[in-house]
Amino acid sequence: MLTRARWGTFLTFALAGLLIGVWVARMPALAAKFGTSEGEIGIVVLVWGLGAIVAMQALRGLMAWAGSRAVLRAALPLTSLSLAAVALVPGYGGLLAAVVLFGMAFGVTDIAMNAQGSVVERAYRRSVMSGMHAGWCVGAVGGGVFGVATAAAGLGFTATLLIAAL
Repeated sequence: MLTRARWGTFLTFALAGLLIGVWVARMPALAAKFGTSEGEIGIVVLVWGLGAIVAMQALRGLMAWAGSRAVLRAALPLTSLSLAAVALVPGYGGLLAAVVLFGMAFGVTDIAMNAQGSVVERAYRRSVMSGMHAGWCVGAVGGGVFGVATAAAGLGFTATLLIAAL
């Protein structure tokens, strides 16, 4: 059971990294889709981060009450759904709203996966958190490669993010 928990947490880190890797790799396509300036893309990233911070702070009580595993079961799918919303919005205003939701969902996922990693680490009675974070890096690299490959194949921003969200 402990091995399953470790692999599940590792894969959660990897999936979270993958979603961010794809999103970041396709930033130029996002700018092209919406015809935005570099400054407006900076605002998109800022809004994402602010959404994450707000959710991380606001949901600490939920984490204490429900536990990291239960929160992850909702937060990671919501992260994927909110990434799909980012892909599908038609205008810049909608993009900002969707990115706030994506940031919030990712923020909750981030806190919950780290808390779950700590639970697994305590159960192992040795350090395994670096392996969890390595999973995030593997996912982020994989997401970056996927983003580059879809760009090279001519897939647009929307199609790429929808595939990643699935």
